[in-house]
This record gives sequence, structure tokens and C-alpha cells, in this order.
Amino acid sequence: MNHLHIQYSGVSRAADAGFTLIELLISITLGLLVVAAASQLFVGGIVGFRLQQGAADTQDSGLFGLGYVVKDIQLANYGNPSNLVLTDTTKDGGVVLTADTTTGASTSNLTDVRTSNSSTAYVPATLISRSQGDTAGTAPVWAGQTKAASGATQSDQLTIQFVAPAAMSDCEGNNVTAGTRIVERFFLRADTTDTTALVLACDAGSITPKVDAIAADPANSIAAVLAVPPILNNLGDAGQVIMGRVEHLRFLLGTQTTANVWRYYSIHDYMALTTPKPQVRSIQIAVLVRSLDNTRDAAINSAQTFNMLDQSVQVATADTRANRYVRRVYSTTVALRNGLGSP
Repeated sequence: MNHLHIQYSGVSRAADAGFTLIELLISITLGLLVVAAASQLFVGGIVGFRLQQGAADTQDSGLFGLGYVVKDIQLANYGNPSNLVLTDTTKDGGVVLTADTTTGASTSNLTDVRTSNSSTAYVPATLISRSQGDTAGTAPVWAGQTKAASGATQSDQLTIQFVAPAAMSDCEGNNVTAGTRIVERFFLRADTTDTTALVLACDAGSITPKVDAIAADPANSIAAVLAVPPILNNLGDAGQVIMGRVEHLRFLLGTQTTANVWRYYSIHDYMALTTPKPQVRSIQIAVLVRSLDNTRDAAINSAQTFNMLDQSVQVATADTRANRYVRRVYSTTVALRNGLGSP
């Protein structure tokens, strides 16, 4: 007769019972703490990335965009060698502060220039240099657009002109030949892809030379040519975007008197000076640039004040999470190398 022998390993039944409820709760708690810590690191990494990306956005836009503007401003008054002392009355002056408004005027920076052959088609004031205090127009001409919280604050517009030193492209990318007289204006306008944002744009035009009347020559069948004044073509459109997400733009004119006194004026304040006005020798530029995306970082105070040359600018009166973009002011001074003549 066979006998079945059963042997026990000697391990107690309690050892096979698994986790107790207390042990399970402790494990879950520890796991949640680990997940929470990892989540915090992940969220912090995203916020840090947004902050770094925002800083990179403003740096790229501010440095490269401002460098492009400076490059063109340095050409102001090029090709005008007989008029190197720049004021609001300099004939064909490189900083365009004035334009003729009546026939026979000869003391403006756009002497006898029209927008067509019409006797009354003079260049409107909203296309020349403007600043806070001047009468604004409706976009795409100068409208003083800004993101400044104060309704009285306007962004500026700077208009310059120069003769192309060689075959080149103007600020809108149009190819021009050497000797072409170019007019460019820098201003802020709404972004066409995001109407809540502003961009720094440049609008370029060119001036065709004056054509004087000639007598008819019946023997050779040459008709008389009407006297045509210099015509400014294509200025006054929305222009080309130079810098994206610019919230305020400021220009100051650096002047020097015959007594060697230096002082900076806004465009409006300079034009309010008594004649003869001091010579313009340099231009200061300041732009307030913001990042493309909202960082939502609590370390950023969206209601902070930014110093822009002679102005203090706020773009928000309250600190809100929905407006925590990286913002930075970039500024520079440009010496007008083509306008350093002595009075």
C-alpha cells in the first residue's frame, strides 16, 4: 500500500499574506509625493523654457532689427554734399522734418516734392517725421500707435532720405539703382497676422527727378514737355515688417548749437524751437520689444515701468497672468556721418 507523504517547507502562513492596509497607504503616499515632485520639476522646466525662449525672442528681434534700422539711418543725407548742416530747412535734408505745402517754397527738407504732377499734391505731414504732440493720421500713415497704457503717449515716426550709393535694396526689398533718391519712414502699425500686436515697419519710396519744360521743335516733331516737379512715388503704404512685437518706439534728435551745446529733443519739441534751430547731428532710438509667447511666469511683473530715453512707459496698469510676456528695451545712438558739416 502506497502512502502519500506531504512535507511543509516550514514557512509560516503569515509571510504569504501580502501588504497590510497601512503599508499600502504609505506606499501610495510616497508615490504621490514622488509624482508631485516630478510634476513640479516638469512644470518648472516648461516655465523656465518659456522664459528663456522669450528672452531669446526679444534679443533676436531687438538686436538684429535695431541693427537693420541703424544701417539705413546711417545713410541719411548721403548724396547731398552741398547741404551737410541738417535742420528743418535743409534742402533735401537727410532727416525729413518738413515738406513743402505751397508753390515756390524752398526751405523744407522735401523741396518742391509732390506725390503727383498736381500743383497741390504735396507730401502730407503724416508721412514725415512725427512724435507725441503732433496730429496723427489713420494707418497706414503715421497714427502714433503704441501699447503704452497712457492714452496720451504716442510712438514716434522717423523719415529719412538719401541717394543710393550703389545698386541696393530699400527697406521694403525693392531693388534700386545707384543714384536713386530714396525716402524711408520707420513707424509702428498693427501686425496683419495678429491685430492685437504691433510691429515696427519701414515704408520706402523713391523720388523721380524734376523735368523742366522744353520748347516744341516742329521741324523735328518734338512736342513740348510740361514742367514736372520731383515726384515721390510709393510712400504711404503699410511697409515691410522690420521687427515683430514692438510695443513702443521713440526717437530723439541729438543737436549741437554754434556754441557747441549738445541737447536731445523729441521731434515735436525740436520743431517747436525758434528759428534758426540747432543742427541735428545724431539720432537716439529706443524700442520696447516683447516675446512672442506669454511665459505665465509669476516672476515677471507685467505692470512694470520701462525707461525709454526721456519717457517712462507702461503697457499694463495691473499685473495679470495673461500678460506676463518678456519685455526689454533696446536703445542706441546713431551719429549722422553724412550730416556733420559746420554751420
